[in-house]
Amino acid sequence: MKRIQPSPEGKKVLKALRTAVARVVEENRKLGLPTAVMKNGKAVLIPVEKALSGKVKR
Repeated sequence: MKRIQPSPEGKKVLKALRTAVARVVEENRKLGLPTAVMKNGKAVLIPVEKALSGKVKR
């Protein structure tokens, strides 16, 4: 299957989104708050440490 490349504008949007997510995760880590992720189509809260460890089941 051929992978579609985003347009230059789409690349800027994706970069901004990744930056925003990283900022929120870091802020949650500093405040000791859980991070919301999607799991099986539902939003669930997980500890930031688990999210950053990469051990989240998808």
